[in-house]
Amino acid sequence: MPWEISVALGAAALLALAVVAAMTLAEMRRTSRNVTELTATLERHLPAALQNLDEIKRNADALKSSIQALSDRSAETGRDVERIATGVLSTSRSLEANVIEPVLKIAKGVSTLLAFRVALRGLRHPLRMWLRRGKGRA
Repeated sequence: MPWEISVALGAAALLALAVVAAMTLAEMRRTSRNVTELTATLERHLPAALQNLDEIKRNADALKSSIQALSDRSAETGRDVERIATGVLSTSRSLEANVIEPVLKIAKGVSTLLAFRVALRGLRHPLRMWLRRGKGRA
């Protein structure tokens, strides 16, 4: 009987191994079908995806070129603004030194002359009255 039990256990082990092998084979077939479907799907959609990626790359390159051009123009504009600001500052200093200061000096002179004139008028009027008084007494 011990050999019969051994044979029965061996047969059970072989049967279990056959069941596991059959299940593994079924899973392998299902996996093979899934791989075939996936391959077909990839073959259908991959060219369009690659084309989209190429278009994205072209657009990214165009965007990079546009950004570089804008950067260059911005730098050029900055240099132009700096040049203009320097010119305005120079013109302002020149106007102040060559126009405003002389005009202010002339205005001060004219103002002094006008003030002197007003002062003389103010003195002339009382002097006339004083001189007239003196003529009438003599």
